[in-house]
Amino acid sequence: WLPSKQKGYVPAKLKQRLSNGSWLLTEAPNDEKLQHIVPKKRQTLQKVVWEHMKSSTSDLVMLDAVNPPLVCYHLRRRYLRNQIYTAIGAMCISMNPYEWLPLYTPKIMENYQKQRERQPPHVFGIASKAFSNLWENGRRQSIVISGESGAGKTE
Repeated sequence: WLPSKQKGYVPAKLKQRLSNGSWLLTEAPNDEKLQHIVPKKRQTLQKVVWEHMKSSTSDLVMLDAVNPPLVCYHLRRRYLRNQIYTAIGAMCISMNPYEWLPLYTPKIMENYQKQRERQPPHVFGIASKAFSNLWENGRRQSIVISGESGAGKTE
């Protein structure tokens, strides 16, 4: 995995080991034009396991392996399909799409109240689960919402 300012990480392939010990990498799988030289002192890159990139899941706990580049890859992939909510076990990661998406309709809210387990990750699912635990078990609940200023926490 090659760190990228625009994408977080991009998969890359080793094209050549240079005489000075550096590596010549190309962005993978098929982009030979985008080449990067990684100096010998920065060669602590995470290995790409192509099979881990093929799976598609709304809960990252279900991945065969978990590392920062792979998590970023799956979050970006879901974001590009307007799937802004991704679960990691009981946690829900939300990525601000900076546009209005029809994710907060009364029908969608009703779906999470009635069939929460069958629905994709959503803030309504977190709220529904907390309410159910409060109601059924009489246990206090907490929901932590964090993010940068202007990231859309109020929505």
